[in-house]
Amino acid sequence: AASTLKTLRAKDAAFADAVAPLFAEGGVVAKAAALGGSDDDAVMASASPQDPLDALVALLDAAIDESAEHGATDPTFARRATYAALFWACGGSSSDAARSTLADLLTTASSSTGDAPPHRMGRVGLD
Repeated sequence: AASTLKTLRAKDAAFADAVAPLFAEGGVVAKAAALGGSDDDAVMASASPQDPLDALVALLDAAIDESAEHGATDPTFARRATYAALFWACGGSSSDAARSTLADLLTTASSSTGDAPPHRMGRVGLD
């Protein structure tokens, strides 16, 4: 997760600073990545534990571009984008049960940082 944050910092330091707490050792990024690589019923299994983090970098790269294009410099945007990207990077090919577990993790984490989505009753995920 540290190398992922370093990659983000090279593109946009403010965005990386806003999401840095999520990348802390044992934090939500590490927990989500562990879930993303552990689903035996996944539609497409990850070839390596790094796969979810590689997907996360690509999704957050797009979020950084979007924030620059629309002037979304609020740290809340960066954190919400990270929670959404984590859902897709770590749960996109997972089974429904694994995605539900991941959504619970991300919903709890986003609520604890005050970044729960304003819609979907604050739940991060598909529903």
